[in-house]
Amino acid sequence: MNLKSLFIITIVALLVAGIGLWLNYYLIIRGQLAVPEVQAPSGIK
Repeated sequence: MNLKSLFIITIVALLVAGIGLWLNYYLIIRGQLAVPEVQAPSGIK
């Protein structure tokens, strides 16, 4: 494995981790904001 492929794999891994963390943070914030507004127990959006 040469340095260029290792660098590309590292960049892709960081992008995937960053997108995963951003989506997790976004869903948590959106969930906290949506809970007081919608009190329906069903899964209808």
